[in-house]
Amino acid sequence: MAPGIGVGLGIPFQKNAFSFSSYWATRKPSDLIVTGMRDTEIDFSWTDNSAGDCSFIVYKSTDGVTYAQDGTTVAGDTTYTATGMTAGTLYYFYVVGVKNANESDPTDVYDTRFKITVDTTKAGSAADTFVLPAYTSGTYDYYVDWGEGLAEEHITTPGNVSHTYAASGKYQIKIRGTFPRIYFNYAGDKAKLMTIDNWGNIKWLSMYLAFYGCSAMNGAYNDVPNMTAASFNCRDMFSTCTLFNYKVPFNTATVINMYGMFAADTSFKQSLTTFTLGSGLTLLGGILSGCDINEPGTTTNYDATLISWAAQNPPNSLSFNGGNSKYGEGLVDSGTTDGVAANKLIQSGQNFLTTVTVGDVVYNTTDGTYALVTAIDSDTQLSISADIMASGEVYRIQHSDAAKARAKLILTDLWTITDGGYL
Repeated sequence: MAPGIGVGLGIPFQKNAFSFSSYWATRKPSDLIVTGMRDTEIDFSWTDNSAGDCSFIVYKSTDGVTYAQDGTTVAGDTTYTATGMTAGTLYYFYVVGVKNANESDPTDVYDTRFKITVDTTKAGSAADTFVLPAYTSGTYDYYVDWGEGLAEEHITTPGNVSHTYAASGKYQIKIRGTFPRIYFNYAGDKAKLMTIDNWGNIKWLSMYLAFYGCSAMNGAYNDVPNMTAASFNCRDMFSTCTLFNYKVPFNTATVINMYGMFAADTSFKQSLTTFTLGSGLTLLGGILSGCDINEPGTTTNYDATLISWAAQNPPNSLSFNGGNSKYGEGLVDSGTTDGVAANKLIQSGQNFLTTVTVGDVVYNTTDGTYALVTAIDSDTQLSISADIMASGEVYRIQHSDAAKARAKLILTDLWTITDGGYL
């Protein structure tokens, strides 16, 4: 047992010098989160509330009682990767600050179980029952704490598992072990799922239709799911989760299908900047169909998503549906052409030399085509990267980073994009 650990809780209580206690009263580390989850590794980060003059110790336990030092970081380093993990095995972690060989109070304890909160009174099975939806095939070997203070139930077969409670109400269900797929698929007790509280270190093999139709569900987690299995499928993972609006900093590098992932999630207001569009991705289509990921009157989340994705080397020729989300165009000029020449935009009476910059986006609103400004020939003529303008056609010249990113996806990566247009 590590020095100063309270038996049963795993919480340090040691306070040595009075000055140290005063120092740490408001400066103990906090906000322990998991930023990466893989089969054998977990990436942690936390907030340093000190004056930047302490180092940190990461403690680990397998029973929540006896903790041992797993590793340390130097002052100012608030990240740590725990290695040698086994997916599905239960671990507990917390972090303390260290100064002059004294330890602060800890962060909250993070444990590696998958946790959800359900309300048995909602529509579905009987009002005192919850049916845990597992996929109908595959290897299952997991332990479930149904949240009512009883011993865990050990389950080794695929398919749904029903549990009847002594009293109806809300319960947090905790799962560890081999549980490769959860599968609501717009059926069963989908309305009883209230929150996803913790992803844990479950080795997920697919999220296909996982929470599809869970219309009362939101997030409450401070970690990320392990979605690193090859050819991972996220199709309709959160589709029609109409109350879902929570951060999704997921590792999607091995995902091949994100079609409809957030479709019809009308409350969802999050950017997808952390999503990696891996070389195996083939379906992006209706990922945001029926959504507007921006807060009202803004374009921030969609802009950031476009900029992040365009900066990657995404697969070519994808179809992408951004729903009703709008991008900020940064309009610098617009008008109707009154001349024609190959790869030129011509309008007399203009002042392109003072308004337009090489690299700006030319959007032909008459036929919906795009090109880039390659040179500013004069006040009345631009050279453009494609022959898209004819006399009498309407254009807009867009300067924002989001507009340029969107144009790059269309022109260079050959994407087909459907969204809410510009703002």
